[in-house]
Amino acid sequence: MKLEFSNLDVDILQISKEAKKAKSNDPYVINATLGVLLDDNGQLLEFKAVKEALLDIDMVVAKNYLPQDGGALYKNSLQQYLFKSKVDEVLDKYHLASTWTSGGSGALYMAFKYDGAKRILLPNIRWNEYDQIVGAVNKEIGTYNLLKNGAFDLESLKTEMINQDESVLVVINDPCQNPTGYVMSLAEHEALAKLINEQSNTKKISLLLDVAYLDYSSEPYFEFLLPILEIYHSNVDIYIAFSGSKSFGVYGFRMGALLYLNENETKVTLFEQKVKRFAGAIYGAPNSISVQLLNEVIHKASLEDEQEQARHLINSRANKFMGLCLEEKINFYTYINGFFVTVKTKEPLKLTEALKQYKVYVVPTFEGVRIALSSINLLEIERLITSLKKVIDE
Repeated sequence: MKLEFSNLDVDILQISKEAKKAKSNDPYVINATLGVLLDDNGQLLEFKAVKEALLDIDMVVAKNYLPQDGGALYKNSLQQYLFKSKVDEVLDKYHLASTWTSGGSGALYMAFKYDGAKRILLPNIRWNEYDQIVGAVNKEIGTYNLLKNGAFDLESLKTEMINQDESVLVVINDPCQNPTGYVMSLAEHEALAKLINEQSNTKKISLLLDVAYLDYSSEPYFEFLLPILEIYHSNVDIYIAFSGSKSFGVYGFRMGALLYLNENETKVTLFEQKVKRFAGAIYGAPNSISVQLLNEVIHKASLEDEQEQARHLINSRANKFMGLCLEEKINFYTYINGFFVTVKTKEPLKLTEALKQYKVYVVPTFEGVRIALSSINLLEIERLITSLKKVIDE
């Protein structure tokens, strides 16, 4: 049977709206569509460190315009937060520029718009909003297969890169890939770097690391990844899209950033100049509360412990989910960490609709349905698996 599916036809916000309405009328409904972290009572999980940081915000400053890139303190806070003990090593090797963006999606938009590539290479299993953003900047989508035999499919990406005559921007959503929860190994990242270096000898290749869920990985991401970043040739432009919305559970504050790393100072200066003009044209000035929140929250002693507790919460749900799937012989893509897991199906739209009769709401994706472990508790997971099994057996 031919698979009828298009990322552009999936409106996650509309699906979530339908699920929320159904749950408001019937608490028994399972809303597994939400990409937000809820506690076991279905309430938004709040970090004490974030609440304290919000109280420390200067509301006079919050009412004023801030620099379009967030300002020097925001950029310094961002570097300290992302690179931690490796920040000096990063700054020794690279010239680095960054700018505040409206969440991680804003960072993706800025990168797609700025980079000279006409074609964006995306994994076949992906967050559907990538397609919307690529379309908004009038570029083309190329697709590589994400997983083969449960691991990153480098050969598929290599084939796609070889077949491109013009420059390309390769998007890697790692760690905790949305929607599968896959995390690339150090060996896979090293192989990726070598491939991109090889291809960059004959065409312009850029790399975008979408690290929206980095704080839900079991590894301190950039401390883990820095040796690999150092492999990349200087002619490879490297972008990093950050989402504080996910890291701190402040989805509505739209805290994000786009970073650009290169050994060539002139290229970094050009990035700063052009992105500043983009920012001025798109939103004028950043959300000052989100800027100040990052500047304050990185100094809160309880933050790391609370984030570890959040990871433990999601891991307990993931272990429950995967264990039941194995018992019921329900197939899912390789999951390591993160908000989402994806159950395999050749008919994602049909499965999504069928689950609604059991009061279960999920998001269809390419050859699968995405389930948000972040927003369902252990009892709901048991009922969800029961419903999945019934639909699959029908």
